[in-house]
Amino acid sequence: MANPKDNLKDKPIPPVGPPGLRGRPGFGSKVEKAQNFRATMRQLIAYLRPYWLTFCLVFFFGILSTLFAILSPRLLGNMTNQVAEDFIKRRVYDEITIFLPTELLTQEGITLADVLPNLPPLVVEQIPAERLQKISDLDFSSRPDINWSFLGRVASWLIGLYLSSAVFAFLQGWLMAGIAQDVTYQLRTQLSVKINRLPLAYFDQHNFGEVLS
Repeated sequence: MANPKDNLKDKPIPPVGPPGLRGRPGFGSKVEKAQNFRATMRQLIAYLRPYWLTFCLVFFFGILSTLFAILSPRLLGNMTNQVAEDFIKRRVYDEITIFLPTELLTQEGITLADVLPNLPPLVVEQIPAERLQKISDLDFSSRPDINWSFLGRVASWLIGLYLSSAVFAFLQGWLMAGIAQDVTYQLRTQLSVKINRLPLAYFDQHNFGEVLS
């Protein structure tokens, strides 16, 4: 009795993959290089030569857009640092004034360095040395407030920078799209004129690929 597995070995294995990909060269096959690459690039540069001023504007707008996009996070970091410093000062003020007499806080221009001798040693030890150095000139005659004027100025600069970056990026893309459309239209027009001038016998003697190339 014949083994069914022997019949399977004799049958051809169907190709795997979509029909459009069958018979195509694999990844290891040689890639056909373009012929007359330098001549093609010279022709392309000749097409783009009338737009050299537009290319300069695109390059300039790209630099400005990138520069504004880089400066914006720096200003945002300064804004965040200011909020953090003001919050720390208010918290230190609230925690320290609990241990200070009221008449001491009414003195004008009194700072943290002035009130440290009146604080319990345990409270002073709990304040980190780095933070103590930063807020040593903190005025204890009034409760610190958030520096809203500084934050407002930084926010205004941020809005201006982000809007400017977006505008310059839009102008850059708009100019490049205009160049691409103009060059494409010019190529299609010249190609149409060239094909219409060819005799019908030319299309009978050459295949479709040669006509396109």
